[in-house]
Amino acid sequence: MNDLSLDPSVRVMKPDKGGGIVLFDATAYSASIYNILHESGNYEISSLNELNIAYRKIEMCLEEYLLHHRITRDLFDFMKVDNPVLATIVGIPKVHKDHLNPPLRPIISGSKSKTFPLGVVIDHTLKFIYNKLSHMVKDSWEFLRNFPVNIQQDQLIFCSIDVVDLFSCIPWEEGLEAFSSSLRKYSELSWDKISLLVDLMSIVIENNFIFFEGEIFKQARGVAMGAACAPMFANLVMLDWEEKCVFNSTFYHHIAYYSRYLDDIYILWKGSTELFDSFMSHLNDSSNYLKFTATKNNTGWHILIRISLENVDNEDATVNRIALWMCTFTLAVSVGAVLLLPFSIVSNEILLSVPQNYYIQWLNCSLIHGMWNLVFLCSNVSLVFLMPFAYFFTESEGFAGSRKGIMARVYETFVMLLLLTLLVLGIVWVASAIIDSTASKESLYDLWEFYLPYLYSCISLFGVLLLLLCTPFGLSRMFTVTGKLLVKPRLLENLEEQLNCTHFEEAALCRKLNGHTSCWLNFSLETLKRRFLAIQARRIALEMRQRASPLQRNLGYPLAMLLLLILTGISVLVVCFHVLELLIDEAAMPKLRRDPILGKTSFSKLGSLGAVMQIVLIFYLMVSSVVGFYSSPFFVKLLPKKRNTTMTKIIGNCVSLLVLSSALPVFSRTLGITSFDLLGDFGRFNWLGNFYIVFLYNMLFAILTTLCLVKKFTRAVQAELIRAFGLDKLPLPVSRVSCSIKLNPANGKLQ
Repeated sequence: MNDLSLDPSVRVMKPDKGGGIVLFDATAYSASIYNILHESGNYEISSLNELNIAYRKIEMCLEEYLLHHRITRDLFDFMKVDNPVLATIVGIPKVHKDHLNPPLRPIISGSKSKTFPLGVVIDHTLKFIYNKLSHMVKDSWEFLRNFPVNIQQDQLIFCSIDVVDLFSCIPWEEGLEAFSSSLRKYSELSWDKISLLVDLMSIVIENNFIFFEGEIFKQARGVAMGAACAPMFANLVMLDWEEKCVFNSTFYHHIAYYSRYLDDIYILWKGSTELFDSFMSHLNDSSNYLKFTATKNNTGWHILIRISLENVDNEDATVNRIALWMCTFTLAVSVGAVLLLPFSIVSNEILLSVPQNYYIQWLNCSLIHGMWNLVFLCSNVSLVFLMPFAYFFTESEGFAGSRKGIMARVYETFVMLLLLTLLVLGIVWVASAIIDSTASKESLYDLWEFYLPYLYSCISLFGVLLLLLCTPFGLSRMFTVTGKLLVKPRLLENLEEQLNCTHFEEAALCRKLNGHTSCWLNFSLETLKRRFLAIQARRIALEMRQRASPLQRNLGYPLAMLLLLILTGISVLVVCFHVLELLIDEAAMPKLRRDPILGKTSFSKLGSLGAVMQIVLIFYLMVSSVVGFYSSPFFVKLLPKKRNTTMTKIIGNCVSLLVLSSALPVFSRTLGITSFDLLGDFGRFNWLGNFYIVFLYNMLFAILTTLCLVKKFTRAVQAELIRAFGLDKLPLPVSRVSCSIKLNPANGKLQ
């Protein structure tokens, strides 16, 4: 095969559909491409002069669009190509039609051509149309998932209809008219936006130049298969045809199921074969440029589709089930890491209260140490193996050419994990060599005793730094989140009047959405939906306020805010006291303390009350860190949504929660929230013995938390007082200068 690939008289190619390799004679291939360009009628010979004129027209059009503010400067810079390269034509053999003398499918390769960025803009702008039309499928897997396998199969004929040369058969004028008509029907874009897209589409299809064997050709009909916007253009043309000739035809009630992927139509026909032949005649007579061929299958089709669907569903379900098991285990480890310190503190207080009780003899130091080591081990396993395996397992499809199935995915996942392990270990070795070259040389083969603890130490440091950023922000956000869950007091408020106004607004918007409005008014459907959802949410909030008792409405919110303020203040005071402790006593360092002996002394100077306060603060800081994590602009997109969370996002959430919860014991001990020592491998982190890191960490936490609270309360308290007294509803004075309106005579727009 290598010798054949180097032979200039043979072309080694991939087929149009399916797998395999096609060996094509180079001379026959060139002759086939020559026939496509000269005899198909879709291309015509052009010249360099015509090419330069077309390029100049494209540049003038883009400059005109920019001058009239139809496009932005960024869009203009993206679509303008200063040094274009002529597209080339490539023929893909269609061996499924004739394996001895296969016809070629012409593909235009022109990613650096003059019109390629315009096609990218069109395709990107209109991607949403695929999500709005249920009968358009994206691939064979979506077709199998959406296929109605439970439909009554008696007397149904499965038919596949193919459009002959769809991309190259569409005349420009009729195609652009159908393109514009579909955009007006199936999109909510403005008329100006639709007009711009039609103009850009016209530029793309009318200026497709091709270079082949020293000659320049121009496409005279259809759209280039290979242009970024070609599938979108063909789909919208077919949508316009379907609306006129299929969905509104007299044959439509004979169609039990209808779906389409570009030029392939799949239907379940309920009727006789003679009636289907009449339907095909109707389709071929419905358009002067669209021609159709069909194949029918009366028996066995439902068994084949059901088997294919079961294989796809079973495989995906098994993969997702395994990934969910791993995510569940990871979340359980996260909960265990959060409960480490509280359980240890409670165990110590119980042993102090009843030291000789027979029924609590199982509660000893060995149990607590084992629990800490077990959580440490499970955290390592989840972070290093389970979560990467779950991610690669859900994304894998098996190696190219291998038999599809679960084991193919497992093999690919293990190979990816092996490569990832080598990459991570290499990065860890380089990092350790930079810090201490002698230790890295001695521990080059010491995986268990050096690399894994060092790697987890880095992950723990990252988690502690993440907590440092998220927790102060979360402490300030806790007031906002709690305020949304509780009913806020309003001193001057008429709930009945506001509810009536909201009901009227909701009814008016519902009427507009249902189409009961004047035909002369043009409303954006998307804008109306957003307004309707906002009014609906406001009505629900007002009804919740109306149902709340006076005690809950006037006392619950202030008490909750006061409790949050007290907990936050205590946290800051404890950290400030710990800063002073670090300056005075070296024993305050997390790593320099000896392992505690349970049941001998309390870990709080206030006894059991102080231990309870430590547990409350640990849980409060954990909740605040999670709130701050999901409220930060960097991770807000990771927030899971009900019934709309992908498996990749679930895995990302599990990893994030595990990193935060695993760092919580180190975080709490570093800040001095508790004096309970870090047991097991949690206390082996090298950076815990660095005074400057620990001292700077405490100072940053105190400063960031104070700044967040000051900023929060200076704005929030003022806004709450204004809303509570109803001052936000008072009319504000308006100056004449700020409301001056000018009319620009050049374009007739208001300024």
